[in-house]
Amino acid sequence: MRRSRAPLTVAIAIAVILFIVIPAAGGFFADLWWFRELNYQVVFIKNLTTRALLFLAAGGVASAVLFLNLKLAQRGVVPEPVLVKMGEAVEPVDIAGMAQRLRKPVSIFFGVFFGLGASATWDTVLQWYHRTPFGISDPIFQRDIGYYVFTLPALSVVLGLLSTLAFITLLAVVPVYFFRGDVVVAPRRLRIEPAAGVHLAILLAI
Repeated sequence: MRRSRAPLTVAIAIAVILFIVIPAAGGFFADLWWFRELNYQVVFIKNLTTRALLFLAAGGVASAVLFLNLKLAQRGVVPEPVLVKMGEAVEPVDIAGMAQRLRKPVSIFFGVFFGLGASATWDTVLQWYHRTPFGISDPIFQRDIGYYVFTLPALSVVLGLLSTLAFITLLAVVPVYFFRGDVVVAPRRLRIEPAAGVHLAILLAI
């Protein structure tokens, strides 16, 4: 088995290097040399630093939130576990137990993509961080015009990220409760355990 897996691992590594690492490195060095020619390498470094910090912060928070919610949904004894039989000679698979084993990798996987999405908002974050008042107030709310140019877009980004995180968490938690038997869908009837109902209601409220 080890000999058969080795060529596949090498092929995957080569594909990752050819199609991901090399193009990314080429774009990185091209941008770096261009900024150095203009003597603006400080701007390039700040761009990279902001992206990295957003990726780590948002990705870490998203992974932790999803992990804790999945852990909360999988607490206690499974009242009515869902068993899937793959074959006559194979033992039934406990879907709830499988979901518990996949809790950490799923949270990390989602955190990576969430962090990548958050890092794309680096320009909005930097504009907010270096915001400057315009010295002119709008006639209705008496706020400086700079609020609508710098602060309001940043608030929209934060609210959008939080809404996305809450929605994805809800989508991940509902199947867990369903396969545990805490949420039972029957003809003309829906039964939800009290603890699961409180958890889902909080996520829906958020």
